[in-house]
Amino acid sequence: MTDVVTVETTNRWETSSLLRKLRGCNAYAIQLDHGRWLVRTVPEESKLGAAALQVLIAEWAREEGVRPRAIQVGDAIVPLVR
Repeated sequence: MTDVVTVETTNRWETSSLLRKLRGCNAYAIQLDHGRWLVRTVPEESKLGAAALQVLIAEWAREEGVRPRAIQVGDAIVPLVR
């Protein structure tokens, strides 16, 4: 089974812009509370590998000028790029 890629965002604007960036990657969002959202996708379902998804996520962060709260691939936490 392929690991799930999870990005934690802080508001619905970040979440919706990340979902647009990941269009075609079968990404979905879950709101945990007012300031916590999770965007998830499974690399196998998106036809992209985890590394390619991480590149898209990094591009999104640069383009939007945001910094996700956390990025996780499976059980491994991915260091946030400054």
